[in-house]
Amino acid sequence: MNQTKPNNYPVPTYPNANPTGYPMAATGAVNAPIHSRNLQSQFVGSPAKMFWMRLGLILLSLIPFVGLPNAICIYKRWVCKNTYVVGVPMQFEGKAGELLLNIIKWGFFSIITIGIYALCLLPYRYKQWETANTIFGPVAG
Repeated sequence: MNQTKPNNYPVPTYPNANPTGYPMAATGAVNAPIHSRNLQSQFVGSPAKMFWMRLGLILLSLIPFVGLPNAICIYKRWVCKNTYVVGVPMQFEGKAGELLLNIIKWGFFSIITIGIYALCLLPYRYKQWETANTIFGPVAG
């Protein structure tokens, strides 16, 4: 048994299913009609906050060893908190200690390969670490 909605698309009717009759989102996490979801990606941080964030992080990164990984993690966390992809907030879960160990490891490999590792693989490894620690945040219903 199919109904016809105003857009003339047949919508299957199932018992105890969607009461509106409109198509629902493909994921089970969001129970909202597809036509009402925000499909735009946006960054909502302000330029002033970004300026002060970067200034503070430059000062923090001057602390030997622990300053730079902490500054990177704080900045990535702030950027992800203010970034929405298809209406879903991003979340950064990277830890400064984990990044510090990776920096030491990458530095060692760069020294023993006379800088070849730093030129070829270091940007790739950093991007892998950054991407592995960036996830979609909780979906607001």
